[in-house]
Amino acid sequence: MAVGHFRIAVDHYRISVDHYRIAVDHCGIARDHCGIEVDHYRIAVDHYRLAVGFYGIAVGHYRIAVGQYGIAVDHYRIAVCHYKIAVGRFRIAVGHNRIDASYFTSNF
Repeated sequence: MAVGHFRIAVDHYRISVDHYRIAVDHCGIARDHCGIEVDHYRIAVDHYRLAVGFYGIAVGHYRIAVGQYGIAVDHYRIAVCHYKIAVGRFRIAVGHNRIDASYFTSNF
């Protein structure tokens, strides 16, 4: 089913609308241009993006991601992955009883 500029397509549990597009694919929803995307339990909003996937949450640009016991924030980034924390630029990493600070001369 298509309606000119704002097209709707249904294909194997999938719905998509062009331009401001919504797509549903295997328990998923996606929308372009200020959009929302859900794919395998994932939600994403473009530009300032919010994503949830495999126990993960991500917010684009100044991004927060949680996945596999991890948290990541882009630009001034914080990442926790398998007990690891990283902060970009002034980065701190903790993994297996180890702490690293990249912009500092000493490692702990």
